Amino acid sequence: MKPSKYQAAIYAAIENTNESIIIQAAAGSGKTTTAIECAYRLYPGLSTIFLAFNKSIADELKERVPPHCVASTFNSLGNRALYQALGRSQLNSNKTRQIARKILCDLEYRKFGDEVKKLIDLCKAYCISPKGYAGRDDSDDNIEWLIDRFNIDVDEENIPQLISIVRDVLATSINIRSVIDFNDQLYLPVILGIPMNRYDVIFIDESQDVSPVQLVMIKKSLSRNGRIIAIGDSNQSIYGFRGSDTGSMQKIQQQFKCKEYPLSISYRCAKNIVRYAQQYVDNIEYFEQADNGIVSCWTNYNVNDFKSDDLVMCRNTAPLITFAYTCIARRLAVRVLGREIGERLINLIDRLKPAGVYGENGLVTKLEKWRDDEIEVLLNKGADEKADAVNDQCDSIIAFLSNASIESIDQLKKEIRSLFDNNTQCMTLCTCHKAKGLESERAFILEPGLMPSSYAKQEWAKQQEINLQYVAVTRAKKELVFIRQSDFEVKTNDNI
Repeated sequence: MKPSKYQAAIYAAIENTNESIIIQAAAGSGKTTTAIECAYRLYPGLSTIFLAFNKSIADELKERVPPHCVASTFNSLGNRALYQALGRSQLNSNKTRQIARKILCDLEYRKFGDEVKKLIDLCKAYCISPKGYAGRDDSDDNIEWLIDRFNIDVDEENIPQLISIVRDVLATSINIRSVIDFNDQLYLPVILGIPMNRYDVIFIDESQDVSPVQLVMIKKSLSRNGRIIAIGDSNQSIYGFRGSDTGSMQKIQQQFKCKEYPLSISYRCAKNIVRYAQQYVDNIEYFEQADNGIVSCWTNYNVNDFKSDDLVMCRNTAPLITFAYTCIARRLAVRVLGREIGERLINLIDRLKPAGVYGENGLVTKLEKWRDDEIEVLLNKGADEKADAVNDQCDSIIAFLSNASIESIDQLKKEIRSLFDNNTQCMTLCTCHKAKGLESERAFILEPGLMPSSYAKQEWAKQQEINLQYVAVTRAKKELVFIRQSDFEVKTNDNI
C-alpha cells in the first residue's frame, strides 16, 4: 500500500534527520506497521531496540523487525542489566506477598495484604524508595498520594498503619536481591544505579502508557547522541486512575526534545464510526476506501440479535453483571473479562465482615453504610475517581444479589468467581477500560449515559473520561451499537 501523507513525512524524518520524534497515532492507524517500516529505513549500523509492553508483542516484533533491530520488553531490558550487575536471581511473582506474610501477623495480612501488594507495585512504578537510593523519598506524603490518586481500597482511619507496613515491606524487598519479581526487573536497576546497555535508537511502543520507572530506564539506555522514536496515542491514555502516568507522552517529548508527527488515518474503523469518534478526537480521519459502516441505537432487542464474536462494553461493572445474567437466563453464553474485578469485590466483602447477607449486621446493611461513609470522605478530599469506584463496587455486589438466588456469603463469593473466571469462547463483556487493545466487527456500548462519569470533577479525570469514550467507540470495525438494559427483549433498531 502506498504510504499516506503522514507516513511519508515520518519516513522522511527517519531517513533525512537525526532528530528524536514522537508519533501521535490515532486508533487503528497502523502504528506498528509504520514503526517497523521506520526501523527498515534506519542505517543498519546503528544499535537499535524496539521496546514493547508485553512478551507477545515483543515476540511478534522479533519476526517483523530487521536483523539490526532488537525487540524486547522493558522487563527483559532491566533483567539483563540486573544479571550483568548481580548475577542470576530467582524470579518469583509472589515475592511481595511472601514478604508481607512474614512481616505481618495474620490479622494484619487479612486486613491489608492486597492493598500492600498494590502499593508496593505502585511505589516501584513511581521509583519511590527509602533514603539512600536513587528514587523519590518514601515519605508519608508520597505514599498517601499513591493511595489517593490510584484508588487503593483502604478505610481512612487505617491509612497511617498501611503506610508504615508498606515502608517496611518495600525496604525488605529491596534488600532481598537473590529473589526478584517482575516489578524489580524495572525498579532495581533504577534505584540501585545499575548501568544498562545503551542503544543508538530506541523505539517505544504504546508510549502513552510509559510509567516513571520506564522513563528513567529509557534515559539510562539511550546513547549520548542517540534518538528516540516514540509512538502512541495520548488520547488513549485511560489508566490514570490505577497508576499509569497520564502525561507520559508529553514528558517523553520534553525530555528527549522530540518533534511531533501525526498518524491520523484509521484503517480499522468504518467511515461513520470515525465520524462519530471525531467528537472526542477531532483529528482522527477515515480511510477513503473504507466501508461506510453503521452507528446505531437499538431501542428493543433480544438474544437472537447477538453473535458469538460480539463485544459488549460498559463504563461500570454493575450493569455488565446484570446484563450477563439476563443473557445467561435466555441461554446466551457470555464471558466477563476481569478476574481481578471479581477478587476486588470479594476482598471488600471480607473487609466488611458481614454476619450473613441480610439483617442488621448483614452484608447489604454494612455495604450501604460503608458506601455512604466512604463517598462522603472521598468527595470532601476531591478523590472523585475513587468515589466512582466505591459506588460501582457496591452496585456490583448488589447486582449479584439481585440476579442470583444467594443465601450465604460463601455462595455469593462462589457466584462472583464463577462469572469472572469463565474462559469460554463466546460473546465478550467487559468494562471500557478492559476493552483497550480489543477490536470487533460489531461492538456494543451498554448504558452510554454512564459516560462521562458524574464523579469526574478534576481536569485530568474529565480528560480521561473523554479518552475512555474515544477508546470505546473505536473498538468497532464495521458496526457500533448503543444499547440499554431496559430495552432487552424485542427487536427494532434505529440508525443514528
